[in-house]
Formats: sequence, structure tokens, C-alpha cells
Amino acid sequence: MFEDLGSALAGLDNLVRFLREHAESRDAALDLGPLVWSILAFAPKSQATLAELGAKGPDIAFIQVPLLAGNDIEAYGKVFYSIDRRRENADVASFTERGFWILTGSPQVLFNPSTGMVPSFLYDTFVNKYLSVGVWDYLFMNLSLNQNPEIPKAYGGMSGGGIWRAAFWMSPDQTEFSVEDEQRDILLSGVAFYQTGLHDRQIIGHGPKSLYSTFTDAYTHEVP
Repeated sequence: MFEDLGSALAGLDNLVRFLREHAESRDAALDLGPLVWSILAFAPKSQATLAELGAKGPDIAFIQVPLLAGNDIEAYGKVFYSIDRRRENADVASFTERGFWILTGSPQVLFNPSTGMVPSFLYDTFVNKYLSVGVWDYLFMNLSLNQNPEIPKAYGGMSGGGIWRAAFWMSPDQTEFSVEDEQRDILLSGVAFYQTGLHDRQIIGHGPKSLYSTFTDAYTHEVP
């Protein structure tokens, strides 16, 4: 995913430029100065080759959305997910199989040239393997391609897609389902970054410990 970081930053820079041009008609935006438009990216300080994959990891980065850009994006009805707020609950960084797992992203093979649109891909699955390497953890997400011929076989473009875990309360007769605590029970528990070979293909993602515990100032740095 690191090779995609430059293009992601360029795309965000174009968005911020557009929003800034909009905002320049507002006195408040001009008075706040340039810092509200700064784009910052943060990534792990070092990488190593994962023996299980032959791929380098950790392979993750976060882009800090400028203050005013975030405000304008929210004004269009978008909602930001707060990792910091959920860090207050130590349990969110722990791996558990409670609930079910959902892979999300936009595989390039679903791109429609006639519309210029890429449909979102959401796939209910399970964690085939959980691996912890030092302070970083990894999720091996099952695809079961042989049992699901209707889903894509290639997943280029899924890097950066969320891996969500949702836990529901169920009545004894299995007729009622509900979420008891949305902040606790619907969690971004991973970020996809790698697809294995076509045979028994899996999507590999960073796990909850990486997101909520490891990805802090101690293990990351600002990408110039």
C-alpha cells in the first residue's frame, strides 16, 4: 500500500484544493490560516518481510484530513469513524471471534468504464488465521472462491479497505436481533493490504491491535 500513498495524497490534495476554493468566500476560513489546510500522512517507522507471506509488513498509513476539509466533508453527509475515542476501551484492541466479519473495498475488476464508477464490495466472511508479529497483528480473511464463483477472483484496489467486526444480540428463539452498544459492537477491526495467490486466495489485513494500540507516535512517523 505504500506505493499507493503518493497517489492517495495527490487525490486528497485535489479535494482539499477544491474545498479551499469554496471556503475562500468565507471570512472564517481565511482567518484560520494555512494550518487548517495541511495534509499529513503517518506510516510505520520500519518494515520487515513476513515469512508467512513473502510480503513486507506492516503496510499501512493514515492521512490526516485537514480541519476545514473534514468539516466540509461532514457537511455533505459523511461521517468519520473515531479510532481515538474507541482506544479508551482496551478490549477493542484485542482479537476476538465474537460476531461476524465483513470485508469492504472497491476491487478494480468491478470498475465500469461507461459510468466511471466502482461499486463497493462487502463480503461476509470469517478470520481463517490470526497472526501476531511483534507489536503488529494480521488477519487472514477467507474468501472461499470455489464456493462463491459470483464474487471477484482478483482484489487489486482493495488496499486500505476496512475489515469490520459486528456483534449482535440474539433472542433465544432467534427471531430478534439487535446491537447492544454500537461503539463497542460495530468495530473497524482491520485494514486490508494484500491478496495471496489465486489458490485458496485470502485477503490479509492489519488487525485490531495494530489499529488501536500499535499505531501511535512510538511506532510511526510523519511521511514527508
